[in-house]
Amino acid sequence: QGEVLALVGSEVKLMAVAKCPFTKMSNGLTLFMSNACPYLRSQAPKLQGNPNLIRSLHQPAMKEMFVETCPFAHTLMADAGEDGPPVCPMRRGRAAALPAVEGLKRPAWGAGHLHPDAKVAAPAEHGAGPYCPKCVHLVDAKERRANPARPALPRYSFEGVAARRKTSGYSYEAQVNKTLGELKESGQYRVFRHLKRERGNFPRAAGSLEDLERGARDTAGAATVAEAEAEQAAAAKDSYTVWCSNDYLGMGQHPKVLEAMHQALEESGAGSGGTRNIAGSHPYHQQLEEELALLHEKEAALIYGSCYVANDSTLQAIAKVLPGVIFFSDAGNHASIIAGIRNSRAEKHIFRHNDTAHLEELLRQADPAAPKVIVFESVYSMEGTIGPIGEICDLADRYNCLTFLDEVHAVGLYGEHGGGITDRDGIADRVDMISGTFGKAFGVYGGYVVGRSNLLDAIRSVSAGFIFTTSLPPAIAAGAAASVAHLRCSNVERGQHEERVDYTRALLTAAGLPVVDTPSHIIPVHIGDAVRCKLISDLLLSRYKIYIQPINYPTVPVGQERFRLTPSPCHTVEMIHELVEALVDIWDELGISRESPCLDGLVSPAATHRDMRSPDVASVTHPAGFQAV
Repeated sequence: QGEVLALVGSEVKLMAVAKCPFTKMSNGLTLFMSNACPYLRSQAPKLQGNPNLIRSLHQPAMKEMFVETCPFAHTLMADAGEDGPPVCPMRRGRAAALPAVEGLKRPAWGAGHLHPDAKVAAPAEHGAGPYCPKCVHLVDAKERRANPARPALPRYSFEGVAARRKTSGYSYEAQVNKTLGELKESGQYRVFRHLKRERGNFPRAAGSLEDLERGARDTAGAATVAEAEAEQAAAAKDSYTVWCSNDYLGMGQHPKVLEAMHQALEESGAGSGGTRNIAGSHPYHQQLEEELALLHEKEAALIYGSCYVANDSTLQAIAKVLPGVIFFSDAGNHASIIAGIRNSRAEKHIFRHNDTAHLEELLRQADPAAPKVIVFESVYSMEGTIGPIGEICDLADRYNCLTFLDEVHAVGLYGEHGGGITDRDGIADRVDMISGTFGKAFGVYGGYVVGRSNLLDAIRSVSAGFIFTTSLPPAIAAGAAASVAHLRCSNVERGQHEERVDYTRALLTAAGLPVVDTPSHIIPVHIGDAVRCKLISDLLLSRYKIYIQPINYPTVPVGQERFRLTPSPCHTVEMIHELVEALVDIWDELGISRESPCLDGLVSPAATHRDMRSPDVASVTHPAGFQAV
């Protein structure tokens, strides 16, 4: 790369950067101080070898226009014969005066490009390289936006790698394909649905079914799949109702959250600039941690990039802070908790899900002098069960244990201030550490832990997931703080959310669908077969424009495949009835038995909808004032 100079009178001005054809040096300063540039050698010999002058020319104000006198400024865009000299396409009349350059080859860039200020294509002789001699701007990015077509990427092959190695006895390609084939055959292969959330229209989302064809073809042996594929093209631009979002309260659309994020973006830009320890700690982070401490009535808070990282890193850090610690973990705990305990390499004991008798049995057998931590959750996301927090805290007091509670699926939803189940039950002070997330009920992104200030101070000092990770962007932290602050003072969203959940569960149960009865806001619908679960999901998407993602292994054990429904305050009565009717239709079409006989006539007093085949109409009542937020 070389710096191109313009000589205006006796003043030398540095104007722009161009690729020099006479050297492969990457340092422009080195080029200027060398004898590699024939133009400088003939026109400005005093410049060469004068570093002080060169440095003075490296100023932004000196780069406003391109050199008019240097015939080599656009050599790489030249249009010349293979044996001819380079010719600047904007100065073709001077071609005869240009000296031949030994060893220079004309690049094969092909057809011409569009000038940003022109509406027609530039002549082909201008070339199509990254430098435009007319507008003096880098135009390749603009050309790509105007013409988004991309050449096909080369296919990577493990076999190609093996062929380049001295020995190859293991077929990586075959093993990878075998693994994918087994996943597809078992129905556990996951297909992403690329749906675009629409601001102000939650829970609707727009998208295409381009990946449905691939997913449906992987599901063999079902006659109804062909119908799903046939309807793909017609439904490609439709709007879909999302029933499996973790944005439980629709706070990702709340005006206060969006306003706070916009303001932080304007004030501080996009990224945080680094880790919290190095240039990445912002007032937004401090504000968010203060809001969290108030929410959970704790001394301090520590925010992470996600709650997976928060759980994993904090549990590992606890093992460093408390040498010899023994973890007691609920069998239903999240993968992040399992990973954190495993990675800590500390002693661990697993007690049966929500079984306090088994937990006490394990505690009784442990060394009384050893530090102990009981790790459990408040709301278990797949089962929808709620942990016996008070009973576990009783055991912690009796056996001198710390408690670590994951409230990820409860914060924002339960309690007078949205602090979770501990807030609802008034026992937050009995739990030593609570972890949560901003990515669910708070509608943003990130995770956190709260607890005693000295304990968190020690954890932040040794937690690798905190120390070595770029902090949350200011806009994310500001949005999360606004969401926490709003839900700490507002019960409107929580009240409406509870109404929707209760009504949806009542309709599904009355329709005889296999709803798992849970005490939480999560409504599991048991399927029990991965292939069937995927098929029903495809039919809901293609026929009824309803999006519910299958839940299968490893999220749940094989044989426990299910749908996980999460009604929000933004789901209307019409949406709820459309969901139940669609599930009833598919259940009957596929010959899946329902628990109760069908009856006609379920009509919501606040909505007009299609006939809903459901029993026990009197038992399903519509809450007063039920409407979308």
